[in-house]
Amino acid sequence: MDDSAAGDMGLNTADITSLVSAMVQGDVAVSVFSDDVEIDVNVVPGGPPIDDPSDIASMSIRLDSGAYIPLSTVASLDMVVSDAQIERLGGALAVSLQANLGEGVDLSTAMDRVLAISDEVLPDGMGITFTGEAATLGDSQSGMYMVFGVALVVVLLVLAAQFESFASAVVIMMTVPFGLAAALLAISLSGGSLNYYSQIGLVMLIGVMAKNGILIVEFANQLREAGEDIDSAIRSALRLRIRPVMMTMVSTVFGGLPLILTSGAGAEARIAVGWVIVGGLGFATVFTLFLTPIFYRWIAVWGATPGGAARKLKAELQAPASA
Repeated sequence: MDDSAAGDMGLNTADITSLVSAMVQGDVAVSVFSDDVEIDVNVVPGGPPIDDPSDIASMSIRLDSGAYIPLSTVASLDMVVSDAQIERLGGALAVSLQANLGEGVDLSTAMDRVLAISDEVLPDGMGITFTGEAATLGDSQSGMYMVFGVALVVVLLVLAAQFESFASAVVIMMTVPFGLAAALLAISLSGGSLNYYSQIGLVMLIGVMAKNGILIVEFANQLREAGEDIDSAIRSALRLRIRPVMMTMVSTVFGGLPLILTSGAGAEARIAVGWVIVGGLGFATVFTLFLTPIFYRWIAVWGATPGGAARKLKAELQAPASA
């Protein structure tokens, strides 16, 4: 741009660049609404198209006096190779890439594949940084394990306080990993993936499994408090509590069937939750019925006798009265 020549003719840089932009790309004159959709009206120049650099140099600029001069009078055109824009991420030069997922490929698998290829292809000092949904997924996965770990510890402490026995709480919590494995098996058999919605189903599954375990362990503790030994107490508890456990499983599974059979918008989210509830709870109930008595038999012997603290307190209260 020849600033002195442009100034003598009453022009500035903004006038010239706006002219070039309007002649090459057009100019949005107004926006109109059609069927609640905003549409920009772009005014483009008539005549032959501008598809050669020499066409830009021959453009005419209208002066305040009404005279026209060619653009080459106040500017020159040089061909250079440069980036259309320079992007930075975290203070470093970056190149943005976007891609669509292939059919049957989830986002987590695609991210792992991209990282594996980048380790083989990219030179030292270069790497991959995910943005958008990929970055959100990576952050959620890293925080998911910590959240589940903290939740398990909190539930363990609450159960220990409720039962007044750490052993009973451990018995119930030891069935949770098997329930999670059952849910992952159901997800794998259904062709799904571990996403936000299936994680919500996992939380519900853990709650139902803990409830079933509480039914069995609590009744076994009551029988032991009444004087029965560990073996007979857990057998009687399982025999008497199998009906409510199965009723809970059947009602929850049938309640989750509409989530699996759904269709339409948002069906993927409901199906992900449904398979965890239906398939996961079905397998998890089997684990609960078989593993809870085994764990109770192994661990209960290390804990205090149910009702022992209450009997000791009662004896201490009655001692002064007897004296």
